[in-house]
Order: sequence, then C-alpha cells, then structure tokens
Amino acid sequence: MALDLEPDTQLTDLSLGQGWSSGVITITAARGEPFEVDLSGADTIEDIIVLLQEAGLEVEIKSDFTGLKIADPDGGPLVIAEFESGSTA
Repeated sequence: MALDLEPDTQLTDLSLGQGWSSGVITITAARGEPFEVDLSGADTIEDIIVLLQEAGLEVEIKSDFTGLKIADPDGGPLVIAEFESGSTA
C-alpha cells in the first residue's frame, strides 16, 4: 500500500521503507538556464518543499497525497533530472 504524503512524512519511509537517494537534482525551467538544488539535507517532505520553494519553484503536495506538484512560476515547462550520475530525481 502506498504511503500518503504529509509534510512530516520522513523520507526514510518512502518506497515501502526503502527510503530515497538523497543528493542533488538539476532543474531547467522556462528561462532555460539549468540550476542545481541540493536535497541531501532533507529529512521530511516539508524539507523538500522548502528547498524547492527557496529555489524559486511552486511546490505543494498533490491533492491525492501521492506526490509533489512542482511548477515553474513563469508557467513554462519544467524539467527535473539527475545531477551527473545521481539517483535522486
């Protein structure tokens, strides 16, 4: 059974208790210049939300609690990818 995401959900509880791979992601927004966001210090979903919002993105938990809704405030396309050979994105 999938875990409902809440702000205080621990990242170690994701993937049926297997956790997640912390690290850096690369984001390319409508402006076209890629930038990195370091998520390695995050422990909860709220930590991820705050880090992405600090990077200038609009972020919220999806209404069905299954993931995050991440948007470019300029309304353009958004690409989230691995940084180098990471496995965070």
